[in-house]
Parts: sequence; C-alpha cells; structure tokens
Amino acid sequence: MKKIINDKYYLYIYLRFLFHIFGIFVPIIFLTEFYKKIYIAFGLLILICYMFIETKNALIKCLPREECFCDNRKFYYRKILWKFIKLKSFSLDVENILAIEDRKKIEKYGTDNIFVGILYYFSYMKERIKVTTKDGRIYYIWVYNKQEDLLNPFAPPMEEKHFNNDFEFIKSMITEEQGIEKNNQKIKNLMEKYNSSLDERYSYILHKIVDEKKLFISKKNEYYVVNGDSEAIKDLEIFKDTNFEEIDFYLFYVNYLSKKEYENKKVLVGYNGIDGKEITMLKLKEDINEIRDSKSTFKN
Repeated sequence: MKKIINDKYYLYIYLRFLFHIFGIFVPIIFLTEFYKKIYIAFGLLILICYMFIETKNALIKCLPREECFCDNRKFYYRKILWKFIKLKSFSLDVENILAIEDRKKIEKYGTDNIFVGILYYFSYMKERIKVTTKDGRIYYIWVYNKQEDLLNPFAPPMEEKHFNNDFEFIKSMITEEQGIEKNNQKIKNLMEKYNSSLDERYSYILHKIVDEKKLFISKKNEYYVVNGDSEAIKDLEIFKDTNFEEIDFYLFYVNYLSKKEYENKKVLVGYNGIDGKEITMLKLKEDINEIRDSKSTFKN
C-alpha cells in the first residue's frame, strides 16, 4: 500500500498562525481602551476581522494534515486537524477516476501579486489538485503551501518542486492501481472465455490463430494441445505449468496440417486445465480453412 502525506512547512505556518491569534487579542485590548473614539475603534474592528478570517482559513486549510493512499483498488483521502478532528475524507474506486490535474495549469489559481499573497496568505491558499471522476464529480485536494522567503520575498518559492513531486507520486499511485484493476478485469474476462462451452472456446481459439497468424502448441500424453491466445498463456494460472512452443501459423500449416501422417493425430483446442475440444489434426485443418475462406470472401 502506497501512502503520501502533505508535509507542509508547519513551523512557518504556525508562526503565521500565532501571529494572527496574537493579532486578534491585541486590537481587542486597544479597542476596549479606545472604544469611544469611533475612527480608532472602526480601524481596530477591521483589523480584528482580517485577523479572524485569516485564522479561520489557517485552521481549515493549512494546519490540517492531508494524506492519501491506495488500497484494494480504492483511492482514499483524509484531512485531519491535530490528529483527531477529521475535516474531510472520501474514497473512490480507482477505475472511476477520469483525471488528476494541477489546477495551476488549467485555471486561475491564487494571486500573482506577491504583497497580496503575503497579506492574505491563508485566504489565497487552495487545494491545488483536481480529481475528476467518470460520473462527473470533482474533488479538490492537497493544499499548496506557498512559503515566501522572509529575507527575499521575490525569490521563487521552494515548494513548487515539492508539490510537483507529490503530484507525480499521487498520479503514479492511482495509475498503478488502475493498471492492476485493468489486468484483473482482463484475467476475469479471459477466464470467462475459458470457462465457456467447448464450441465457443474452439471458435474463439481458431479465430485467434487466423487473426494473429501464430499459435502455441504443447504435447499432453497422446494429444497436441493447441492455443492461439498469447495473453491467456501469459496471464492465466491454468497455463503456468504448460510448456507451450510458439510457432508461426504457416510453418504449423506446412509441418503439421499439410502432412498426411498427422491427419489422425488427436488435438485439444481451448484446453482450460480440465477439458478442451477433442478433434483430429485433419478436422482442425478443415475448420481453419473454412474460417480463412470466410474472411477472404468478406474482404472481397
């Protein structure tokens, strides 16, 4: 199970957070002293409102820890404040995730004015990753902690590289789980084919042989086991102990199907570890020729 935590620069955030907390109480003290002087009281109220809004945004956006992980083909996200207050959480089937995007590259994000950004540090902070599902739902995650250098506010933020690393990790984590899910679904579909009726399996394998112009052959007692499905041979457990030889279709046709001594040899087609279609090499040749002729007729 892969997991990632949004390691913000908490020391910097808490210093700013404490500054705003302090900035609320100090004006209140002065407000009680100058409450009769309207112009001073009004200015102090504006300052208190500003400090309060920034403090609230700090509690909601910046101080909580974000984490996400994938487990059992699901993507999980949590936002937790001080380890016990869960502010936000959700889970998604990885197959239902359509896109993972960096909002900065697709929409207006934050502010380009560095002084406004510093003044409204917490207010302009947003979740920077946009997760879109196939059924149209949108989720925003991963608050971007743009930390200005106090000594040089015009220097580019160091966190951009840190964010990009997190972003790529989250994308790769989801993509990897989606790949596992697709592979599991592919195996499930293959097993359905190999658990179908003998005639359905037989037809499926013969069409595979004709289309891919190659086949796989193995000897099992007096039978030749013939298959044309390379993905099934590679992925299915039922074939892991079978020693198949890959052979070009035209070589097989010349060396086996066209030779009289092989006409009555027994063949198993669509073998699934339990049973397969039992025919002779002559019957296999006739049925393959019939499929080839039908495809040629269709093309013409």
